[in-house]
Amino acid sequence: MNKRTLFAVVLAGFVVAACGTFGTPGSGGGGHGRPPPQPCNGNICRLDVPVTVVTFIGHEQVVIGPVPDLVMAKGNHGLEGKGVSILWHLKNSRYMFKDDGIAFYSDSSASQFSGKGTGGDGAEFHWIDANTDSNSYGYQIKIYDRQSGTWATLDPTIINQK
Repeated sequence: MNKRTLFAVVLAGFVVAACGTFGTPGSGGGGHGRPPPQPCNGNICRLDVPVTVVTFIGHEQVVIGPVPDLVMAKGNHGLEGKGVSILWHLKNSRYMFKDDGIAFYSDSSASQFSGKGTGGDGAEFHWIDANTDSNSYGYQIKIYDRQSGTWATLDPTIINQK
């Protein structure tokens, strides 16, 4: 087996194994039999975003996560009913968020989410969730390498419970 084939096989195995740790999108599950995350009851819900760089035969592969699905507690509408702040925080200073760091897939997300932006010199991203429906919202996390500008993505879910 040549190096390219070996690299492809190992990388494919790693990706398949890593994907299994994220659970089923929208399920709220943590994968591998882990229970779903506890609903967020606070005015601020924080999600740490771990980032690891794996080097194999001279090639770097960026691995984001796992980032669990976020479940908003029923009745949690944030401080003075103005929405719950969701704060994503990168756990690797080599990477940063830009304005497209957290993007929702559904057009209907505009009725629930507002006030997006970055902070902490690109280490943080935030949205405000009104949490006034019972829908699940898939989204993409997109991070950029500060030096090269290359990017990597992950696709978790926010689950509102009204």
